[in-house]
Amino acid sequence: MVSIRKAKKLGIYKAPKYTKDRSKLMADTRKLVEQANRRLKGLNQAGYKGTWASKKLINRIDTKLLNAWSKQGKIKINRTLTNTQLKAIQKATDQFLKSKTSTIKGIRETENSTIKSIQATLSDEKRGLVTIEDAEFYYDMFGNDDFNYFADQIGASTLWQLIDEAIENNDSENDWINRLGRYITLNDLDVRERAIRLYNKYIL
Repeated sequence: MVSIRKAKKLGIYKAPKYTKDRSKLMADTRKLVEQANRRLKGLNQAGYKGTWASKKLINRIDTKLLNAWSKQGKIKINRTLTNTQLKAIQKATDQFLKSKTSTIKGIRETENSTIKSIQATLSDEKRGLVTIEDAEFYYDMFGNDDFNYFADQIGASTLWQLIDEAIENNDSENDWINRLGRYITLNDLDVRERAIRLYNKYIL
């Protein structure tokens, strides 16, 4: 399926016909979008802009095909969208609204439980009990793209432990590359640069 903009350029765009089903689909989608935009506004004001469920929503609708995310940071729809596009936006919006982390309360509960889980995961006989402050430090790494890149491949807990060991041993940049290199190949320049950025941000 091509985008509406491209279809118009190619001269093959046909405006969707308005039937009762089409009208209901548009009305239902608008209702969901309005509800989601109110929730997004509240999240933004609370400092959770573009995080958790919001991030997933943006990834689903801010595409060339749908183009349903505005520069103002909210969902947008218009009458030129096809039924298929409306249904896709409706589905993504509904998933957002049903997600626990689309609410401030849900995000804070998830943050707290995640931090406690990190604390339990990293605490052992060698380190002793990891403090809440330390767990929050590790938790914040989830907001870093480079951390997530490596965590997806070797696991967050393994990466946290490597970072912890690097800090304890006062690793140089080369020490860190060698340490991380035991778990993942760093021959690719982009991957190596990611590792160096991670070192500069959390270890240096």
